[in-house]
Amino acid sequence: MPPDSSNEELRPHLWPIVREIIKTAIENQQNLIVEGCYIPIDYKNDFEDYYLEHISFICLIFSRSYIENHYDQILAYENVIEQRAKAGNHLGREQFLSENLENLALCRRYARNYVLFEQGDYERILEDWLRSVN
Repeated sequence: MPPDSSNEELRPHLWPIVREIIKTAIENQQNLIVEGCYIPIDYKNDFEDYYLEHISFICLIFSRSYIENHYDQILAYENVIEQRAKAGNHLGREQFLSENLENLALCRRYARNYVLFEQGDYERILEDWLRSVN
């Protein structure tokens, strides 16, 4: 039976392919952005140190209040990195809230980098965070 379209069911099938794409990009000194839904939180177990030195993991996390106050603005960025065939096929507000809380817990548990949007302007927060890590 093929997996349904949920990220959790697709990830085990797609991760081996995505992992090798990441390795190839690193070997060819190319930049690559991979959407997080395809990456397991314990991705580091699948890479040698050479590859890990070239990988930056950043998770964007939105607080409940940020989602409640900026939900439409968040959705406005859904196609910034990749154009999706079905724009507007996004998570509902409650599911988005739930997934953000779960992702925050996973980032903390596995000590992964994340940007927490609590209030203010999305672009400024992200730019400030990027400057702080460079």
